[in-house]
Parts: sequence; C-alpha cells; structure tokens
Amino acid sequence: MRTALCIVLLLAGTLSAQDKKDETSFRLYQVAGRTWTIKQIPGAGGDGNLEINYMHHEVLAVYPDYALCASIRFDKFKKIPKGVEPSEYRVYFKADLPPFKQPEGSKSLGVSTVKAAGQSFECEGWQSGTPPSNTYVSKRYPGLVVRVEASFGNDELSEFDAYAEDDPPPAKKPKKGEKEPAKPEPDAPAEGPNFALFKAKHSWLLSERIGSVEGFRRFEVVKFDADGADLKQTELDANRKPLKGAKSEISRIDFKDPAAPAVAAPLGARTTRVEKRKVAAGIFECTVYELKIDGKEVQLWISVKYPGLVVRKLVGTRGKDGISELIEFKD
Repeated sequence: MRTALCIVLLLAGTLSAQDKKDETSFRLYQVAGRTWTIKQIPGAGGDGNLEINYMHHEVLAVYPDYALCASIRFDKFKKIPKGVEPSEYRVYFKADLPPFKQPEGSKSLGVSTVKAAGQSFECEGWQSGTPPSNTYVSKRYPGLVVRVEASFGNDELSEFDAYAEDDPPPAKKPKKGEKEPAKPEPDAPAEGPNFALFKAKHSWLLSERIGSVEGFRRFEVVKFDADGADLKQTELDANRKPLKGAKSEISRIDFKDPAAPAVAAPLGARTTRVEKRKVAAGIFECTVYELKIDGKEVQLWISVKYPGLVVRKLVGTRGKDGISELIEFKD
C-alpha cells in the first residue's frame, strides 16, 4: 500500500496556470540515466510497518513522445530486498496528463521553498484527501515530488541528479546601441563521413564488464593529418594499469574511405532513437542502435557530435552479459 501511494504521489505533479509558457518543460525526464531517490518515513496512520524505505527512480530511455522509467524499493540500508524487482512505467510528454497536471480534487497551498537532497527547490504545494496530505512538487522539474506530509508518514527527496545542461545557455544580450543579432542558420548536413572525433588529439576511457570480468580500455588519437589519423587502443586491468603481456594496438583511420567503418552505423543495426544520455564522463547526445552480435541482443549509444565514440553498450537483457560505459573524455 505504501509503495502504491508513493507511485500515486509521484504522478501528482503539476504545471500551474502561471507556468503555461513552460508547459513543454519536461526536463526531469529528458536525460536518460537521471536518477532520484525518495526516503519514506512511516507514520502512525500507516499500515503498522515502521521500517524506513527508499524509492529509487531512473529514466531508462527517452523517446520523442515519452520517457521510459523504472522504480525500485530499497530497504533502510539502501539495498534491494531479496525478491524485489524494478517496475517500469511511462511518462508521456503531455501537460494535461500526470505527472504534470494538477492532482485531482486538490487545492493549492501556494509556492514555497523546500530544502531536500542538499538543494533548495521552489515548489507548488497541493493538499488533498481525508485526512489531508500535503504534496510539494518542484516548479523547475515538473513531476518531481520533493516532499509529502501525510498521516501514513512523510516522504522526502533524499538524492537527486541535477545537471547544468538542464537549462539552455542564456541568450547573449546585445550591447547598448547594438541590434539584436540575427538567429544563425542551421548547419547544412555534412557531406560524407564525419571524422570530427579523429581530427584532434582526443582521448577517452571506457569501463568494461564482460560476465564477472571487469577492466578498462583507453583510446588515444596519437596523430592526424589531412588524410587520416592513428588511433591507439590500450587494454587496462581493474586498476587501470596496462594489461600484463598485452600490447597497445594502433589502427589507421582513413579520412578518404567512403565506407569509413570507424564512424559508420554498426552493420545490421537498427536506429531506435536519439537521446541525451548521462554517463560518468558527462551528458552526451546519442544515437541509440539495436543489433545482434553472436546471437545476443546489443544496444549501442554512439555520440551524435563524434560518430565512432561509444558512450554506452549493453550486451544481453539490461546488460546482464556485458556493459561498457564512457567514464572519461578529453575534448
């Protein structure tokens, strides 16, 4: 019952009348990999279970019309109890649907500042139910429940991923006497393969797990010219030291190759979406591909800006057979 109430409250966010201009602000769900956790503190009016729990949420994938999310219950030690599995749910990007609409039968408590998860949130408050419960929903992140005060107990946001990229950079204001600059024309699509990744001395590091074996792989553009680039690849152990007995490999990237396998879409892959993805190295706009390799389902996140840069890779269902993730990128 407690978990069900938490899900209902999660879907009780709103965009208030004064925020009509921000109806399309679904920023909470626009970055795959964003997570947040809500601490649940039972009260006297609950079901008698006084154990503290946590509800952990994650944005799994972002499609043009909706985000696929998952929630899972943690115990008081923030561990997953035995037998507990994540529940997936969809959030559609429509302002007249939960979690963006006003909760049914609620009345406004106005706007207030709520401190939680080490941050201050400007929240819209709503009161509903008998006995009444108060729900405070972030105005900057519509749909994010920051606090709930109810007879069955209190919920409070305890962890939240906020990113600088959540807001577009401010527009540059013209100086006094200057005209406002004209909006730049969109760039024309590049002709032929895009070798931007290899036309500078970029380096990047991937973490890798295959089964129970963990390690790292470093890539470095060691040299480039008008015709191509030399890419150095080094296998590292779990301590990020060169693998004993293994030698670095150097491969040539030919800028004049029209097929350009280093930057082309994977052979036989199907494009599923383009999304912003959070990994340890930062937030990257990615094209997401699905394909089969040796009979196993594989998902690949490839940077839009730098074709050929693998941002994330899952082998098998939810990466059970292998995971790779970009943990460092030097631009």
